Amino acid sequence: MKTLTIHEGIAGITGNEMLDVSTLQFGKCRGCLACRFAKKCVSYNDDAQKALDIIKDYDHLDIHLADGQDIFERLLYRMLYGLKSTGRTYTLYGASLTHSASEVARLLNWLGYKQV
Repeated sequence: MKTLTIHEGIAGITGNEMLDVSTLQFGKCRGCLACRFAKKCVSYNDDAQKALDIIKDYDHLDIHLADGQDIFERLLYRMLYGLKSTGRTYTLYGASLTHSASEVARLLNWLGYKQV
């Protein structure tokens, strides 16, 4: 299983393949839904598409959320059009009682990812 470790700038996180979403530059979703037809965000030309291209190559996501951050949640909203999944899984670490963690889990479940 090909695993990607995603984190929000947390020191000490280890993994073979890493994506630190705190280093990405991306705008907030505007809710125009043009991405559903264009299959890409038409409002911005930023790092969200690059992150989507990386994430789509992995079968499992280890997601480490930082307290008080919502970076990955905001990024997920920008990538919803391209993350539909069948058979992919994720594990969510840290910040388990935050709104952002529950929203990330809800979005990934809606996209077809299974939490393990």
